[in-house]
Amino acid sequence: MTDETSMLLNRLDGRLFVEKGRLFYVLHVDRKTGIARVSVREDDKQTVVELPVHEIGAKVGACNHLMLDGLESLETARRVRQEAVGWYFTAREGKFGPFASEAQAQAELKHYIISVQGADVEYEGRFAKVG
Repeated sequence: MTDETSMLLNRLDGRLFVEKGRLFYVLHVDRKTGIARVSVREDDKQTVVELPVHEIGAKVGACNHLMLDGLESLETARRVRQEAVGWYFTAREGKFGPFASEAQAQAELKHYIISVQGADVEYEGRFAKVG
């Protein structure tokens, strides 16, 4: 394996792509086998699938602008606040809420982040939308 190929494979770990309205996250690339383990959530169930690296590269390239805010990061947690009439979260697009509890506001924020970042992504002539 050339140094250039190895460097490209390293760049796939942790990357995102959208296909058929679902958001995929590359967990690990096995350089020896050429297979990547990819996480996807469908019907409220998380699944890990294996895909050939050459397919992953094309899909990630088509969605290279996708970046996932750390769903469990401190910055994301700071977006949820309690106010007099309930719980809210803030995003670049404004303030959302009220929600009945902090847990509900956090869950809605996570769903919002994923849906916004996957909106209107074109891949092989098709438009996909997460959410």
